[in-house]
Amino acid sequence: MDLDLATRLSQLLAQLDRPPDEIAALLRDAGITGVRNTVRFLNPIVRYLQARFRLDDYTLDVMKPHYLRLKLPGGVTNELPLPEGACDFLVAFDNGRYPDLEDFSPR
Repeated sequence: MDLDLATRLSQLLAQLDRPPDEIAALLRDAGITGVRNTVRFLNPIVRYLQARFRLDDYTLDVMKPHYLRLKLPGGVTNELPLPEGACDFLVAFDNGRYPDLEDFSPR
C-alpha cells in the first residue's frame, strides 16, 4: 500500500480512537447506520470509512478482531489496527446499545 494511502486511512482510523458514545455521536452526525454482527459493507465502522475513503475496486472489512482489512485490486491485502475505541463501539453496537444506529431496511 502506498504511503499516501496508508496515511489517509490511518488518519481516518485515528478519528475512531475515542469512547463508544462519542463514536455513536459521530456516526449519527454523519448519517451512518449499520447492521449488528456484520463485518463487511453493512458494518457501521466499515460504512463510515467507506464514505470518507474513496477508491475504486477496493473492499474493507473487520473480519479479524481488532483489525481493519483493506483489499485492493490484484489481491493486495493490508491489515491495519482498529483503534480500541472502535472495537469497544462495535461490541456495544453488536449488543444492541445503539438501536438508533441500526439499519433495518430490507436488502
